[in-house]
Amino acid sequence: MTSLEERDRLLSDQLCVVEEPGWKRTLAILLTHTGDGGVWGVLLALAFFLGGPDWQYRAVVILIVTIVVGLITTAVKFTVKRPRPAHEWGEMYRKSDPNSFPSAHAARGGGMMVLGLVLGPLWFAIAMIIWGPAIALSRVLTGVHYVSDVIGGMVFGAAMTGLVLVLIDLTDIVERLGFAAI
Repeated sequence: MTSLEERDRLLSDQLCVVEEPGWKRTLAILLTHTGDGGVWGVLLALAFFLGGPDWQYRAVVILIVTIVVGLITTAVKFTVKRPRPAHEWGEMYRKSDPNSFPSAHAARGGGMMVLGLVLGPLWFAIAMIIWGPAIALSRVLTGVHYVSDVIGGMVFGAAMTGLVLVLIDLTDIVERLGFAAI
């Protein structure tokens, strides 16, 4: 009987499409980049500067929570120190962070699902419920994570986001920034 770790590696290798040229590879790479911190920084800046008070509020809350959860996730990754799968693609991820568990992109996906449900509106919640698992899967498809990394990342990100929302008084932060709470 094979170990759970061996099954995880085998399934992850079977799902990886990045070594094969074609539309699946291209789509997986494009999707995985939607979870990059820089992309989210630009999206939050656009929501803050171009949106009304409701989107400014959401942008501030999302920024605060994703920074805190991102720092916690990074601390866990550098404590666990599980090496990434051995594939060619994703050099920038491999150089900046050689550790695999938990997946920070998947943690962001799990956290954004919670934030979408908490902050709304409905279309945003639905979009995040679709995007969260998609970004997690893209990390396996691109060969930079194992299946267990992204499952752990999604659960960890959702749980940490819920905890951060409970522990910090976002209403106070928003009022100090001069926004009306929704």
